[in-house]
Amino acid sequence: MSSPQRPAPSDPTVDPALPTIEPRLLELDGRAYKDRSLPAAAQRAAYYRARAARSLSSLGRVAPAGQALVAADAVGIGNHYADFANFGTSADWTPEYGTQEAGGEGWIMHSQGDTSSRMVFNYPVNDGSSPHTVVRAWMRGAPDNGKNSYVTLIEQPCADNPQGNFCDEIDIVEYYGQPSAPRSEFTIHQNGQRDNVGFMVWPTPADPGPGHIQTSYDIYLEPGNYLSWDLYAPNGLTLGSWDRHSSDGYVPSRPMNLYVGIWDIGSIGINVDPPGSFTGDSWMALSAIQVWTDF
Repeated sequence: MSSPQRPAPSDPTVDPALPTIEPRLLELDGRAYKDRSLPAAAQRAAYYRARAARSLSSLGRVAPAGQALVAADAVGIGNHYADFANFGTSADWTPEYGTQEAGGEGWIMHSQGDTSSRMVFNYPVNDGSSPHTVVRAWMRGAPDNGKNSYVTLIEQPCADNPQGNFCDEIDIVEYYGQPSAPRSEFTIHQNGQRDNVGFMVWPTPADPGPGHIQTSYDIYLEPGNYLSWDLYAPNGLTLGSWDRHSSDGYVPSRPMNLYVGIWDIGSIGINVDPPGSFTGDSWMALSAIQVWTDF
């Protein structure tokens, strides 16, 4: 959604100019922002997305004159960027199971038949060490029927034992490559609640689309206060955006782990259209991922 308070964002990696922001909007009360209103949070989202993007560019991290940062020496877990393209690896990430390896397109994760693969970021996210977190992933989902390629923040108990547990969770993207309805889904779950509390789906073309080309997804999260999500095309065009303030409904507030992986939805009885998951070797490719908590 977008409004005067919720402007539809451009891709900050294409135009990483740092937006002007009033220093008072960055003032802290402990490890949370003093001004937790929707307009303030939306402005911070644009500002910190641009800062995260600038950290990847030749412009560097220095803010323009007159935009001194509040508590600039406090950085949470800091800025972590993993470039997996051209056989890259990262010490920030740990493969947990499945078949996966470095590749030219990025970190390759496989699902053959009912098998799955997953890796985890080595630091907790949304744990109160920073008043915000930016996560951005560049990936190509598996285009095959019955496969779910994902980037997800979730509490540990539900990551390892999802049956019967209901936890805070943010599915930054779940890409479904099934021919009848290729799509990117974004979902919010609340601890203690069976059903999701927020959902966005972006229908995508079968070819070219996120199952055939690298596409990027990002979130900006202030614990318990504000969450926004964006989907960008390779040329920088904003394809989809969505946000929620605590005045709209629940915003995840608990510490979560960040996972990337692929699994077969048919293996647990989810309907697949057309029937039957792809039985050959299906794989997704994560070319890069950034986690940014500097403030």
